[in-house]
Amino acid sequence: MQPPTDLTEPASLHRDRKTLQIIALAVCLGVVAISMALAGLVAAGGGLDLLTPDPAFYIAAALSIASILAGFAVQRRLADTLLPAANGYVGALYAIKTNTIVSFGAMEAGAIGAALMGFLSSTLAPFAFVLPFFAFALMFFPTEGRFRYWLASASL
Repeated sequence: MQPPTDLTEPASLHRDRKTLQIIALAVCLGVVAISMALAGLVAAGGGLDLLTPDPAFYIAAALSIASILAGFAVQRRLADTLLPAANGYVGALYAIKTNTIVSFGAMEAGAIGAALMGFLSSTLAPFAFVLPFFAFALMFFPTEGRFRYWLASASL
């Protein structure tokens, strides 16, 4: 089966945006599942006690800050550098998909790292650093308006 040649039709825009939304939601649900499982183990007394609570808290904070900064940097690069240089709709779509997945992945790493610090220290405090992931995931979520803005940034 041949791919459609005119990818700028509204059905393709809708399909491409929905695909990206499903990927973003899958990343968010993965963070929820892993964080809930580790928090449940800690709450039930099944943490590992390999770290003392204070260093685990600070490591979780540093991971969270670093991962959110990385997510911002990737999104900024998308808007400032990649989209203006994109060659047509397909090039812009690849840039949008790749950078959205990379930014969500970077932020996901910080959230899962924070949950892991909570598990390794057997305390729930580091789990607080999982929550910023969801705020920033909402901010970068590929809504219809944001998707159209990204495409407009590519001068399409």
